[in-house]
Amino acid sequence: MRCRLILLLLLGCGLVEARAAQAPGRSDLGAQASRVLRKHCLGCHGQQSNAKAGLRVLDHDLLVSQRRVIIAGDPASSELLERIETGSMPPGNRPKVPRGERKILREWIAAGASPFPIPGGEDYVLGQIVRDWQSVDKADKRHVRYISLNHLLSDTAVNSVQSVQVDIEAALAALSTPGPVGDKLTPIDPLQSIFRINVKALGWDREPFDKLEPEPPQKKIEHSRVNLHDLLLLEYPYAYLSLSSPAFDRLGALLRESDLVRPIPYLRGDWLLTQLADPQLQIQGEIAAVLKRPIPRLLPSESVNRFRSEIGLADIPVELGRHSAKTDLERALGDVGLKAIVGGGRVSRADWEHAFPHLVTRLALGTPIVPIDGLGAGDRIPADALRVDFEVIDFATRKVRTKFTVGDRMAFRFRVSMDAIVELIHTDGDGTKQQLAPIGPEKSGVWSVASNEDKKGYPLDESETRQLTLYACSSESLKAEGAEFPRSCCCERPGSTR
Repeated sequence: MRCRLILLLLLGCGLVEARAAQAPGRSDLGAQASRVLRKHCLGCHGQQSNAKAGLRVLDHDLLVSQRRVIIAGDPASSELLERIETGSMPPGNRPKVPRGERKILREWIAAGASPFPIPGGEDYVLGQIVRDWQSVDKADKRHVRYISLNHLLSDTAVNSVQSVQVDIEAALAALSTPGPVGDKLTPIDPLQSIFRINVKALGWDREPFDKLEPEPPQKKIEHSRVNLHDLLLLEYPYAYLSLSSPAFDRLGALLRESDLVRPIPYLRGDWLLTQLADPQLQIQGEIAAVLKRPIPRLLPSESVNRFRSEIGLADIPVELGRHSAKTDLERALGDVGLKAIVGGGRVSRADWEHAFPHLVTRLALGTPIVPIDGLGAGDRIPADALRVDFEVIDFATRKVRTKFTVGDRMAFRFRVSMDAIVELIHTDGDGTKQQLAPIGPEKSGVWSVASNEDKKGYPLDESETRQLTLYACSSESLKAEGAEFPRSCCCERPGSTR
């Protein structure tokens, strides 16, 4: 009787699976088709930039709209399916796609070739984080933090999990206490897209700050519990609490015991990489200084450059970690000032991050956690305003430096976002101001080096307090106002910056 019962259960499961495969929904077919392509084609046609024939099989838009190797609703005219069914793909002696999986692809195309769902998603990420945290030893729970690259599994992601993971490992190695890199970034989920770090192992549990009185002389009040990892949480622009997530109720213990400065269960890995790899951002220098590590020479990687690229409509499912109904998304984009995306345009990463919390609210994804810098984002410099990138460099080597000693000579390197007049003002400790060699007019996008009149760099011959202020005003604004610079067109005037 026991054997017969087991046989009936197995047959029953087989019948249920057969019925499910006979009449799947459009979204189910998209998920099944992406699994087939991922299994058999991803090795040669993955997300890498050098994918064979430039074909990335998980890029739905590329398959259906751009290269048209999939003709939605017409399996017989779909080149990709033809190559798979005739056995020419995968090539050579590689295992061919089985009949059942070829049938899935044919049915998916016949039903309209629906978009591939994003593997995982917010609920998946939170669920995996809670599950892993509960398995961590009690002594380590307060030191555990999480990084997610799950959104990069999307078919439209410009970065890949693998490339960003490698770059993060390099950044962690340079900006942490010495130790094996493999111990610092541990995958926790079946998709290998979510990672655990231990802030104690990294040295990021250091608490180097004190609370000061708000008014001079700003005496110390008490020690601050803010650690190095908390600096990242204060800046993080993509945080929101998904109140509807099945894992939300179980997140409470993690957030309390981790003693986070803000209730953020994980950081996006591509954003984190940009913060750690960019020498112009303060976080890299602060971590290196506290850990007494040299400023790492992490050249901007392709992963960082791709993250900084402008955001278009196809990028939004990746950014949100989920698909939204087209009409709801377009309405929400218009409400938050991103109508340009709806019309096929693109917006800068900075403008996208400013709008992100508002978009989360409009789409009812959860409760946004606005970054500290974002609290004043309403007063931010408009996208079309003059912007200045500014670096202090060693005059002799022309390399960026953050520390100088008496006897060193320094210079200043900068570029402007539009044609502008630029000037540098030196202020001594007693408040005396001196106009250094005037600079300009400058052309947009070109790096220039500012030196003194003898072209030998500014010498540091004394240790007194000094301040250098860079003033810039767009040439267009000066011409329109007929003003001199900088007396009547200083930083408080439209079109200028400091």
